[in-house]
Amino acid sequence: MSSTDKIVKDGLYYSSARYLSEFAFVIRGIVAAKLLGPSAYGLWAMLKTYIKMSEFASGGTANAMYRQVPLKIGERKNDEVHRIQESTFSFGFIVSAVVCGITLLASFLTKNPLLLQLAAVIFLARNIHFFLIFRLKSEKKIELVAKYELADAVLNTFLTIVLMLFFGLKGLVIGTLVTSVGLIIFMASRGYLRFRIRLDREKTVWLLKLGFPIMILALSGFFMYNIDKIAIFFVLGSTMTGYYSLASFFSNIVGYIPLTVSTVLIPRMMFDLGKTRDRQSLVPYYLKPLGLLSMLVPRLMGGLYLIVELPIALLLPKYGPAIPVLKILLPGLVFVTMLSIPQNILIALEKQTRLMVMLIGLLIVGLALDLAVLKAGFGIYGVAAVTTTLYFTASLVFNIYATRSLSIPSSRIVTFYLPTLYVAFAVAVSMYWDSVAVQLVTYAVLTAPLLKIIDNRYQMIDLLRRLSKSPPPKTSEKAIAPGRPE
Repeated sequence: MSSTDKIVKDGLYYSSARYLSEFAFVIRGIVAAKLLGPSAYGLWAMLKTYIKMSEFASGGTANAMYRQVPLKIGERKNDEVHRIQESTFSFGFIVSAVVCGITLLASFLTKNPLLLQLAAVIFLARNIHFFLIFRLKSEKKIELVAKYELADAVLNTFLTIVLMLFFGLKGLVIGTLVTSVGLIIFMASRGYLRFRIRLDREKTVWLLKLGFPIMILALSGFFMYNIDKIAIFFVLGSTMTGYYSLASFFSNIVGYIPLTVSTVLIPRMMFDLGKTRDRQSLVPYYLKPLGLLSMLVPRLMGGLYLIVELPIALLLPKYGPAIPVLKILLPGLVFVTMLSIPQNILIALEKQTRLMVMLIGLLIVGLALDLAVLKAGFGIYGVAAVTTTLYFTASLVFNIYATRSLSIPSSRIVTFYLPTLYVAFAVAVSMYWDSVAVQLVTYAVLTAPLLKIIDNRYQMIDLLRRLSKSPPPKTSEKAIAPGRPE
């Protein structure tokens, strides 16, 4: 199987598992929204934001490991791989344990101490969870990562729904805790994770120097995707946060498209760079994926824009204010898919410090605009408009920087945005009709040429036909434990 076929096959395998996982979380999200109501759902959104920050407790060592392990494997430095993994696990565990302890103490100052105490323990468990995922991805064990994440999603959804029926929001939090701890214990029992706290000071400092800017960059991106909800929570309260979070929840599902692509491309990209030390080897990893996504994702977003009212109106009638928010956010998700690929390229070229400065600047501007529109009385709709504008600006700035770094004419960027303009035109024409069915048929006819262009340029039908005849990707059943040679 060629390298391109292997990349696409891993991508299809992982994306299939990822979207099955997201389907499970969609079910959980809908049930949670219906059972909890807007106010409690908004509170859960804030707890979830805190828990997700456990990914950054490694201080950037996990981000450095994710990129350096495939690089060191490409350079055939296997001893370095084990030292990197061991130091990353140890440092992240110590930091997350400290954060957990501080949160437990702070919980006694809140109105709901039990919820924050449970979230603190989940924070520690999810840090281990993220280490495991980073490590397996860096070793290109995509099939194992897919199975692990799918098991996490299915078990979490089932358990939390059952517990929510009896305990409400507390049941949702308890179910998340039990699932996280249970899967970690299972993976450890199968030899995929070793609980050794053994810091290599020299290696840890090196990882921090390399990974801290990447972590700050990722943390800035995390806040860029969540600062809108945080601003709404502190200005308008948990109920409005619940409305906005539901819209953000549905729109963010699309964000897993670039995540899937990055999961497959980054280890291979760094492996090739480690072998050749030639930045031009990264050009195909930039142009081809971004070109494909720039035509595929807008068409998907346009179709969702036309039908998005139906599921919310039928399943969650109490969340009517979320519909206009979702319609404003959906176009912004097109630009999110065009943001991650140039970001990964620039990190591979070790330009993460400049990226960090640019992203922090965008974040500060975004927060200021969010607070301004809230003060002006535009509410959650104004915040959604600011968020979409922020996504577009970030994608444009990052793509300009990436093309210049790879010596690609900046005019190529225009071709990435043209499909979005065409899809916007197709949506506008389709909305002339009152019937949703007629709108969808009109939209499908108008955007059919995009699929033809995709197939002609990327030979997707022929590629899928070849992949269907090849064996599935194999994953070594033996994990590399920290500090232990394979």
